[in-house]
Amino acid sequence: VSAIERQESFELTYRLLHADGHSVWVREKGRGEYDSHGNLQWISGFIWDISDRKAVEDQLRLSQQRFSSAFSTAPQGMALVSLQGQWLEVNEVLCEMLDYSREEMLRSDFQHITHPDDLDADLQNIDDLLAGRIDSYQMEKRYLDRQNRIIWVLLSVSLVRDSDNQPVRFVAQIQD
Repeated sequence: VSAIERQESFELTYRLLHADGHSVWVREKGRGEYDSHGNLQWISGFIWDISDRKAVEDQLRLSQQRFSSAFSTAPQGMALVSLQGQWLEVNEVLCEMLDYSREEMLRSDFQHITHPDDLDADLQNIDDLLAGRIDSYQMEKRYLDRQNRIIWVLLSVSLVRDSDNQPVRFVAQIQD
């Protein structure tokens, strides 16, 4: 109504009740048509069914919620890692394991806490993942916690790719 009063076009998303009783999500785009005195004569526009898109969005949101819940409540360390090795997201178990706060972890990368003797093997596995020679890898390696103590872990890493098959990020599971 306010867009019509301002003589502007409008866009709305809402649900309609179909004649058979089910809901239909629609997107409406329109504008008022006015006479020479600025009086509204009629409203013209389009309404199209976006139910399929809304269903996909709802499924994506549900999938993201499930992943987020599994990530945060996992009994082992979990991390999302950038292609350059930066921690993008870490769960509480990993932070406790390594004695770093979440904020400290997110300001760092895995290279700085990996034992120097294990770094080359880890980087080679990452190169193999990025090159498509392997789909995932698992290795025993050592991390150094805040006090520089050695923490032996079983690291499992997979690569997330986008719809164009381009690398996006790594997902890591870390078991003490």
